[in-house]
Amino acid sequence: MKRKLLNVALLACIGVGALAGCNSSTITITNKEALKEEWHVGESYRTLEIATDPETNISSAITTGDIVISSSNTNVVTTAGLNIYAVGDGDVTITASWGGVSDSVDLSILEQIFYEMPYTVGEQYYLGFLTSSDEYKYIDGTTPKDYDYEGNLTMSLDEAIEVTLSDAGDGGYYLSFELNNVTYYICIVTVGKYIVLQYLTEPTAVYWNREIGAFGTEDGEYFLCYNSAYDCLYASLVSSYGPSSANPSPIATLYNPDEAIESTPWTCPEEEVDYITAEPTSGGTYYLALYNDYSESTYGRYYFTGSISNNYGATDQDVSKAAEVTVTAVSGGYTLSVTIDSNTKYIALVKKVKDETEGTYYYNFDLVDATVTTDGEGTNPTYTTFTWDSTYNTMVVNGVDIDTNNESGTTYFMGTYSSYTTFGMSKYSYLNGEHQYPGRLYPVSTGTEE
Repeated sequence: MKRKLLNVALLACIGVGALAGCNSSTITITNKEALKEEWHVGESYRTLEIATDPETNISSAITTGDIVISSSNTNVVTTAGLNIYAVGDGDVTITASWGGVSDSVDLSILEQIFYEMPYTVGEQYYLGFLTSSDEYKYIDGTTPKDYDYEGNLTMSLDEAIEVTLSDAGDGGYYLSFELNNVTYYICIVTVGKYIVLQYLTEPTAVYWNREIGAFGTEDGEYFLCYNSAYDCLYASLVSSYGPSSANPSPIATLYNPDEAIESTPWTCPEEEVDYITAEPTSGGTYYLALYNDYSESTYGRYYFTGSISNNYGATDQDVSKAAEVTVTAVSGGYTLSVTIDSNTKYIALVKKVKDETEGTYYYNFDLVDATVTTDGEGTNPTYTTFTWDSTYNTMVVNGVDIDTNNESGTTYFMGTYSSYTTFGMSKYSYLNGEHQYPGRLYPVSTGTEE
């Protein structure tokens, strides 16, 4: 009798359980209560937190499609990976599916909130931002020496410049300031095929975008915001950097001078010099790392992990995740290699297409097989030979031919700049500027976690 009952259970498992039962795996949305909090159309996206049993790499499973996040009504909420976006008001069910199991959360999206322009025409303000580092920064009326599509910033109220808000008619406004007895207007204009920020003596109106509460273009596509990569006032796409985007940027805000807050500049601790300061030893193993002192939220040492992420060398501050880089002397310099899954890969500067129709390209950091190395020859050159630079104690690539810019013999360094923490390739001349961070070699025995 027991055997018959067991057989019946097995048949049920085969016939029905293949779809619903006999699967001990589970997937759970663990932050349902946070997702259900009041949410209006157009507000910042939210991210699902997922747990599985047995455990799996959630990010990888999302990429491969093993885990699927779906919306019952894409007119209300859309999905992109683990991120969900409120695009319309109404009720919706978000489901996370994994194999034959799933979990769901019901959401109610409220109507969009519109922001009326809160400033007074004719008044003067400081134009600035509260950054993600909780620092207040204001424009000082200047632009970079060689690039006038950005507005320089300061934390000092003494250096901040007062901006006058005036009525431009037709629903627009002028934002202007006086510098050296000249009136300049903060404008968003077309230069070539780009929409950029410029300070001009001829007025161009900006418009108040009620959907996001910011000044921008009349069509609502661009807005004035903070660019953290370049630490400046910038004109960016609302769809890419607006409040509801995946990479929201702080909105340019007008502050009453009597109420403006002055932040104290953060001072980064100096890095301990335990990287090599003389040519490396052939056959030696090292950690390749950079030290970023851009801000309190980014400072520290970042080790190359031996993988590529979005065309850049991935890093981690945990030294246990660092890849060991072998330096080998070759004709003309050195190669830098890592071993990935028993395969040797070489760190390289590689030519990559920027715009195929226009025939433009750029060079970047990559890992290549020795068999495809061309050391700068051919139409798609790859450079794997590095030389030692004693000025910055780093490895560089010499003689890079950038014929589209009528340049040849350009030297590149591997590293990063500004708030970025991944490895790319940049012109050596950029190291003369601020916030440039070359990659350096740390003997494996002295690699330390920051």
